[in-house]
Amino acid sequence: MHAFLLIGQNQESLEKKAREISNKLNSVFMPYTVEKIADVRNLIHLTNLKLSKTTLFVKDINLATTESLNAFLKNLEEAQENLSIILTATNVEAVLPTIVSRVQIIRIGNKPEVNSEIARTFLDSEDWQRLGEVKKVKGRDEALIFIEELIHSLNSLLLETKNLQKTAHALQKAESTKKALKANANVGLQLANFTINL
Repeated sequence: MHAFLLIGQNQESLEKKAREISNKLNSVFMPYTVEKIADVRNLIHLTNLKLSKTTLFVKDINLATTESLNAFLKNLEEAQENLSIILTATNVEAVLPTIVSRVQIIRIGNKPEVNSEIARTFLDSEDWQRLGEVKKVKGRDEALIFIEELIHSLNSLLLETKNLQKTAHALQKAESTKKALKANANVGLQLANFTINL
């Protein structure tokens, strides 16, 4: 059995790499989720079946509950020989050490193309629209990804905008929000403050 953990921020790059690995292993690519314990129980039933060469692709393993991850360990420890498992996460620290010790880690450095339109749209929106956008963000990892993408977009917008002051102000607020998020500040409060103070 092969088990990999792909680490990176860009979901598109992670999935592309997972498909490449699956192709190299000549196996069938099968996306799967293990966010809840019920998902893992279904996965255990699936892996008990006699499978042809298969690669299970599990996105965002760092978002799964601890209970799910502990149950998932059994799949890593007792998986069929013709089964490969590819997991993704935003960073290694977010994954249980017992899982990390059983996988080959591959870091994917590709970042999405920087799109200044993301920042422009966000800045031009009304407060209530921006609050609606940040309300969709769940958890610290997702908040960091959101704010980092916005920072990249704001940097790109700085090069082409006529309203430098507004963009620079937003960039400064985004950077301080990122710093607060990394220091374990309340996610919802930080994103709401950032949005309102633009």
